[in-house]
Amino acid sequence: MPAVNERSKAIFWTLTRRSAAYATRRHRLLALLTQAITKARGNRSVMREAWHDLSALIRMLRAWAKREYTQVPRKTVTAAIAAILYFVAPLDAVADFIPVAGFLDDFFILSWIFGTIHSDVEEFVRWENAHGQVIDAELERDPV
Repeated sequence: MPAVNERSKAIFWTLTRRSAAYATRRHRLLALLTQAITKARGNRSVMREAWHDLSALIRMLRAWAKREYTQVPRKTVTAAIAAILYFVAPLDAVADFIPVAGFLDDFFILSWIFGTIHSDVEEFVRWENAHGQVIDAELERDPV
């Protein structure tokens, strides 16, 4: 798995450069987030472990894109978009059509990025709770 992790990270860093196009064209970001939701829901049994983290990440980016929540540092937005790009890409370090193994690299990247931006995502969740609403309630539903 270490070779996959290094390959995954290399692909991820390439995607960080592409993330700027999504950050500046918010309609593209919203479309990307819809793809991520669709992929996550279509793979619910595999997504179980990462569902809540991915849900919070998607909700934060969606709120940012809609300018409902703007207190997200630019580097967090860039990393989060790159992680979502990696997640939706069918051919990354391990192709998603390979059962189970195809999602391991996705989980690795999502976990790695979530670990680095966790405090910003938690701050968003606190903001969301303080406002008495979940931005996209359908994302909070348990995937099973």
